[in-house]
Amino acid sequence: MKIQQGAPDEIGLAFAPLSKVGEKLAETMRADGTDKHCGLCHKPFNIARRPRGICRVTHMGESGLMCSTWLLCGACKHKIKHNGGSLPNELIKSAREGYNALRLLQAPTGGHA
Repeated sequence: MKIQQGAPDEIGLAFAPLSKVGEKLAETMRADGTDKHCGLCHKPFNIARRPRGICRVTHMGESGLMCSTWLLCGACKHKIKHNGGSLPNELIKSAREGYNALRLLQAPTGGHA
């Protein structure tokens, strides 16, 4: 998992509606290389399976603000939409794991076990 600190001008993306920042997020994901697979089923995108949706979990805690974003294929977008729009537990778990990794990176080194 790659954790990247956003620039201050990108912090607003974490709270802005996805409809307004979708292109900017997709551009960032293309630059990072995280746009190659569906965030839910992990199948690679190709000519037949293209990114059709985007979902996000924003977590704010003692370690700061972290925004986890995934591109979705059409089948996964359809599954989420017809499940009441709630995010699957796998994505929420992945976002929590990312936030816990961020907390570990910020922990002081050394100490006693």
